[in-house]
Amino acid sequence: YSIDDHRAILQDLFAEDFEGTVDALLVALARHLRSRDAWSIVLSYLGPDHFGRRLRRLGFFKRVGERTMVVYRDPALPDEMKREIVDPANWFILDGELDI
Repeated sequence: YSIDDHRAILQDLFAEDFEGTVDALLVALARHLRSRDAWSIVLSYLGPDHFGRRLRRLGFFKRVGERTMVVYRDPALPDEMKREIVDPANWFILDGELDI
């Protein structure tokens, strides 16, 4: 994460047992960031809907805005794979991956 003008920007998120620990990890991070004088946490992601629901339960909310992601789908790929590639449920990308 980084802090800019009292906003903590979460770049990446790792956990050994993501499903079992991510809630506790985000709550502990929020407490830590409050001690560092952060007033809010910005977390931009592309991923499954269930992660967004989890964030809303923790008090996060979606702000208006758009990000663009470009994906190359090789025409030689089978149609099913082409559909899988553009399905957000098959991705988990935070701002830390923007350098890819």
